Amino acid sequence: MKIVYMVTDLCNANCPHCYKKVTGSPGKGLEQCEAEILSLMQDRHEIIVAGREVLCELEKIKLYNLVGQDYLLTNGILL
Repeated sequence: MKIVYMVTDLCNANCPHCYKKVTGSPGKGLEQCEAEILSLMQDRHEIIVAGREVLCELEKIKLYNLVGQDYLLTNGILL
């Protein structure tokens, strides 16, 4: 089963079409995300890393490598 794993609730935009309001809380820490992803992978799930805007928390970029994802889901503003 494919699972889209959201690594952050932070976002640098307030798009009118977005279903979530901008928050100031990143949510889970890197270590908790890693542990949850590894557990899901052990259960043979395919993980897609996403988030409101992962570039707001650069340390979480390594989660893309953890799951072998070779693309970044971003709104591009911080690029």
